[in-house]
Amino acid sequence: MKRYYFLAILAIFATLLVACNTTPEDSAGSRLLLSEEPQAVVGPSGQDGAIGTPGSEGLQGIQGVTGPPGPRGPSGISAADILAGQRCSTGDFITGFDRNGDIICSQADSPDCNARGYGVNLQGCDLAGEDLRDANLRDAILIGANLERAELNRADLSGAILTGANLRRANLIDADLTDADLSGANLRSAGLTHANLSGANLTGADLSDAVLIATRLNGANLTLADLRFADLTDADLNRAVLKFADLSDADLENASMTSAALGWVIWNDTICPDGTNSDRQGNTCEGNLR
Repeated sequence: MKRYYFLAILAIFATLLVACNTTPEDSAGSRLLLSEEPQAVVGPSGQDGAIGTPGSEGLQGIQGVTGPPGPRGPSGISAADILAGQRCSTGDFITGFDRNGDIICSQADSPDCNARGYGVNLQGCDLAGEDLRDANLRDAILIGANLERAELNRADLSGAILTGANLRRANLIDADLTDADLSGANLRSAGLTHANLSGANLTGADLSDAVLIATRLNGANLTLADLRFADLTDADLNRAVLKFADLSDADLENASMTSAALGWVIWNDTICPDGTNSDRQGNTCEGNLR
């Protein structure tokens, strides 16, 4: 009996000894390690979010350095060259120019320097310093007349022929010079504020230092005109022809130049209609008109 109990105890002890030396991987059923956790499953990617609101515009960059001035344009043809070799027959007078710049000659009464009124002939007369304010000189012939420092405020000179006339320092404020022929005339330092020169022919005229504030020059022909240092602020130059004109140092601030013909204009230190300087715009005002 004792032997039976001893064998039974020995069998139990052997079983326990085997169990203690057995690892989890060796056990039946492949039990999991206690420290091992199950792998998580990765889900599908979500949709892209909406595009955000654009940020505010950045600050404007610093303006680049102004480039060097361009080459000066060719010199224009002088009025003297245009008239060279042209003269009227004996007894005829120059009464105008045709579209080709050739003189028009016709017979006329002898000049009467004391005459005043419509269509009078004052060709070559010396009227320097004369008081001709409010005078009616419509269609008058004043070719080569001397009107230096004359007072012509509010005078009616519409259609008058003033080719080659001397109007230096003359006062023509509010004067009517509509369709007048002033080709080759000397208007240096003349006062022409609020004057009406619509359709006037000013080919080759000297308008340097002239005061042309708010002057009407719409449709006027200013080809080859000298407008250096002229004050053209608020002037009406719509449809004016300014080919080969010299606008050096002229002031065109607020001038209206719609449809103006500007071929070969000389821009040099000119104040453009928008107030900028031509020297900072590539020596031109053509991109700064009004």
